[in-house]
Amino acid sequence: MQQSHRVPRSLAGIAALAAAVAVSACGTLIKEAADGRWVPMASGGSLVLHQPVTVPRGRTRVFFVNGKMRRSGATYDTSCVLEVRRLDRAGARTIKAGGFEVERVEPYWTMFAQVGELVGPSVRLAGQDGGDGNQMIRTGYRFRLSREGTDVRSLTCLGVMDDPAFAYPPTLAEIDRTLGEVATLRQPGETR
Repeated sequence: MQQSHRVPRSLAGIAALAAAVAVSACGTLIKEAADGRWVPMASGGSLVLHQPVTVPRGRTRVFFVNGKMRRSGATYDTSCVLEVRRLDRAGARTIKAGGFEVERVEPYWTMFAQVGELVGPSVRLAGQDGGDGNQMIRTGYRFRLSREGTDVRSLTCLGVMDDPAFAYPPTLAEIDRTLGEVATLRQPGETR
């Protein structure tokens, strides 16, 4: 009779949990500048708003491009979006200046697909049949935020939209340029 060498489920579960904790403790790596080094960006950092930010009526997001607040993002340059949890249809609302704790940093990406005009009844996937479609992505980071008494949810910063092979997430220097004088993203222990 053969003996089974199976790992008990509880031990396998503990091993999986330990691996997940070890990986999450490392944080997400972010490049300092285009020619800079990769640095870990973990929870414990902060986003500091140097001035109040107004979320327009009927919106949940405020975009930042080239150091200025806008109503929409940009796919041609690095952009960031500050997002609140609740939609307010009654009027604009203001987020007071101050600090937000970064609870978690997540790699993030979004895909865009542009499909050419279909002639006649046919079904095709983007990119099939002679390149009638074009898939582009933007990669970046989502910083989950918290502060007592506010419904601010996250800051998401994305790089330039490009082909998947050439898309890259923004560096900390690009994020700083994008936020401009309005806000500063700080790493854990940083005081600038």
